[in-house]
Amino acid sequence: MTVTDQSVVEFVDDIASESTLGGGSVAAVGGAMAAALSELVCRVSMETGDCAGVETELWDMKSELAAERERFLQLADEDADAFEALVAAYRRRDDHEHAPTIEEASKRATSVPLEIADRCLVVLESAAVLVAEGDESVVSDAGASGYLAHAAMRTALDTVSVNLVHIDDGEFSADTESRVEQLRTTGERLEAELHSTLGDRISARKTTKRPDESGDECPN
Repeated sequence: MTVTDQSVVEFVDDIASESTLGGGSVAAVGGAMAAALSELVCRVSMETGDCAGVETELWDMKSELAAERERFLQLADEDADAFEALVAAYRRRDDHEHAPTIEEASKRATSVPLEIADRCLVVLESAAVLVAEGDESVVSDAGASGYLAHAAMRTALDTVSVNLVHIDDGEFSADTESRVEQLRTTGERLEAELHSTLGDRISARKTTKRPDESGDECPN
């Protein structure tokens, strides 16, 4: 059964069981949820009409986020498959004829979460823009999208680092480690910027709130 075939309850139960779902798959689903939140912010911001000058940007961003959300769910299954293949390879590690299989399986178990992390960065970049330019009624949703994307990215990168330990290909490892470091650095910077901007917008909203406002955000 694929991730998209499961209910939320089935998915979390699967994680807790002895299944092939782990950090990489969870990061992918987290990325999908982050993308969905940013899609929401794009939609609401366009519907309110309070986004003069950025309508086209928001429309393009919403379309890109929808594609990312779909790809994340595919990656959740791909990560589970990669992990299962790696486990199978180690079960045959005493068979010298299959020694290269461990290397190949380890590379796949590294490449899939690396793609997850790459795509999480795309969502985090979008969320950073939306925190600054999105409608104020959903600014906290934009922030949640960014925080979730960043957490998912860090989770995926840790999975990459763990699996790199088992790879002998020096060039592959060096290239991957370089990309991991770039993603970590960029992710930390964007998350910090998003956090600061979100704080400023929430503070500004507090000071401009009308006396009859409850302070609650509009329902999504």
